[in-house]
Amino acid sequence: MFSSEVRWALRRLRADRWAAGGAILVSALGIGLNTSVFTVAYGVLVRPLPYASPERLVIIEAGTALARVDEWRAGLSSLEAAAAYTREPYTIYGAGEPRLASVALVGDAFFDTLGSRPEHGTLFTTGAVPSEAAVISERFARQSGWTARDGPGRHLTVGAAAVTVVAVMPAAFAFPSEGIDLWIPAQAAPAIAFDRSADARRFNVVGRLKPQAGLAQVAGEAARTHHTLDPVRRREERPPIKVTMVRDQLLAPARPVLIACAAAAMFVLVIAAANIAAILVSRTLARRQELAIRRAVGAPVSRLAAGVLAESVLVNAGGAVAGSVLAIAAVPAFARAAAGLVPRLQEIHVDWKMFALAVLFATVSSVLAVLPAFRSLLAAPPMLRTVSGAERSSVRGALTMIQIALAVILLAGGGLLTRTILALLGADIGASRSAIVSQLMLTRTLSFDAAERGPALQEMLRRIRSLPGVTAAGCGSNLPPSSDMIDMTIRLIDGRGDRRFELSLASVTPGYLPAIGARLLHGRDFTADDDTRAEPVVVISAAAARALFDGEAVGRQMPADVPGLRGRQHPTVIGVVSDVRYSGLEIDARPAIYVPWSALPAGHPFLVIASSTGVASLAPAVLMILRDVDPRMPLQPVRTLDEVVSQSVADRRLRALLGGSVALLAFSVAIVGLLGSLTRAVTERRRELAIRAALGATPAQIVRTIVQLGVLVAGVGLAIGIAGAMIAGQLLRPLLHGVDPQDPATLVSVALVVAAASLAACYVPARRAARVDPLALLRAE
Repeated sequence: MFSSEVRWALRRLRADRWAAGGAILVSALGIGLNTSVFTVAYGVLVRPLPYASPERLVIIEAGTALARVDEWRAGLSSLEAAAAYTREPYTIYGAGEPRLASVALVGDAFFDTLGSRPEHGTLFTTGAVPSEAAVISERFARQSGWTARDGPGRHLTVGAAAVTVVAVMPAAFAFPSEGIDLWIPAQAAPAIAFDRSADARRFNVVGRLKPQAGLAQVAGEAARTHHTLDPVRRREERPPIKVTMVRDQLLAPARPVLIACAAAAMFVLVIAAANIAAILVSRTLARRQELAIRRAVGAPVSRLAAGVLAESVLVNAGGAVAGSVLAIAAVPAFARAAAGLVPRLQEIHVDWKMFALAVLFATVSSVLAVLPAFRSLLAAPPMLRTVSGAERSSVRGALTMIQIALAVILLAGGGLLTRTILALLGADIGASRSAIVSQLMLTRTLSFDAAERGPALQEMLRRIRSLPGVTAAGCGSNLPPSSDMIDMTIRLIDGRGDRRFELSLASVTPGYLPAIGARLLHGRDFTADDDTRAEPVVVISAAAARALFDGEAVGRQMPADVPGLRGRQHPTVIGVVSDVRYSGLEIDARPAIYVPWSALPAGHPFLVIASSTGVASLAPAVLMILRDVDPRMPLQPVRTLDEVVSQSVADRRLRALLGGSVALLAFSVAIVGLLGSLTRAVTERRRELAIRAALGATPAQIVRTIVQLGVLVAGVGLAIGIAGAMIAGQLLRPLLHGVDPQDPATLVSVALVVAAASLAACYVPARRAARVDPLALLRAE
């Protein structure tokens, strides 16, 4: 029985192939988009972490020295295991070309605490940690041209330490963060001395909670331990200890993006289901006379039900096939676009459970939408009767209003995210965006003796400054907009009270400040003679001058010691430059203090060049100079500062791109639904319109009749959507910057776009109706 109804349904769909094709396309877009987004959301946020009992793992951001880790462990009695870790950049040799890598320095109980297993090899464990051991990721092995099985036994040089690979971790393992490809024992790396500190490295603690312990308990223990180990500092000066679950720490950056995308994708699926339902309900009501005849001649109810539902099943089956193809292509495309921004993408593939759920939702929605119309048909007397256009129009109109309202909400959300990106990209960073920048790997470790590598740096800068078009060149430890390498705090007690200032500290060579575009406001810049002066000197930013000095700053001594210049008199201010944002685009420029690079040398400084030529012509010459001066130095990309700024908002751009794409898709589906609804209305009312024309109605009057119907539907949907967008904007507030959640410009722009598109969708079928020859149509009737 059902097979014959399916054949009839196929014939009906072929006869109205444009409507059928539109319904299948809408279904495919909804199913494919939801499968893709929910596959990624499930894989990232829900899939179990590759650790034993990950729900019991916590991170204590202790910021402690390695020598005091045992004291921390003793104070954390709610943990059954704990290990220290930190991350540092190191130059890696022995795996192809020298490369800069983020390396995790870990305690002996690190892998035992996490309960992780290697893909190949044997992990070092508590009490058995050879100092020369190293663990690499499967990705590191692959990028080095090895197989994971070949990894153990390979020899590497990590910074200045010679190590041997003992194990390879699976691709899913990523701790303490994405991008870590190598783990070595903390004692294998030499301590980093900085400004009187025997070891400037700061370690956090990862621990496993005892079965009955909770997060609040370990947080209390961490606070008490911190106070015990550092009782001298005033309580208000002591930074709070942050204790979080490992899952929250790893997934916190990705959670808002994926939840927002999942919600938007669900909206699109609802819109798609409403659109399909509108088409199917209209077709069912249009068959009312046929169903009445079939029931009058004795057709069973089950057969009528099969006939009504067959088209819905076929449309969703076609959408499922096309949607699966879309999902297979979209998931890897998303993984490529979000690489480095969203964690745990390495092993994500199309999840067919998510596909089945999307298909089920679309099918059930369309079936439920058809059932009320079918029930009303069965309740009608089994006789021939004309079809009420008002009944069909009311159902179609309500569904179309829902589509437009949801599309408006998504468009407004996408518009707010896009305006946030534009606001950040247009922010004044206090530097020249045309400056050409790169990073120099002058040492294998984080810091080094300036006397050892200083001559090589000076030779690089001398040769770069001699290139055609170069007007200034220098190196510095900081780079805008978000590379604030060193922070310092100055506390002043004077007639204006007890004040504390958080400042950015940067070490720079002569030429860095003019190359970065910092304007000299007073005094002078650094010169080569400042390296040998008996009197220490600094350059400060305008914000620092306002904060630290009452009046002119040049020629006055700093009110406090400055790292790298301690042990002598307080340094003298020789210049004041404009403010530069080193701590992000979302906050105002912090006060900054610049010291000579020789006083506080950075092993991985940023090279900055001001040039009248473009980066494309200058980059090859710069790379050639760097390779010639130091053949063993890993080369980093040469690009403009504008590219660096753009990269700094890559995560927000991903949100805006996904949100905007989903919103445009939803809007397109809604407009197609409005167009289809009005086209169907014109088809069903063509006899009425023909009679009107025969009685003297002009084409303009007929157009106005159809347009008024569509404008009413679109207007109500637009009003509902604007109200919903104002509520959704408040939910998006944490993702916005420089834009009000109820930004009038965004809401007005969305309203105008939707109104214009709706009007166009109304006008097309109205013009077709006006062109109908009433005599020919009535003759055919």
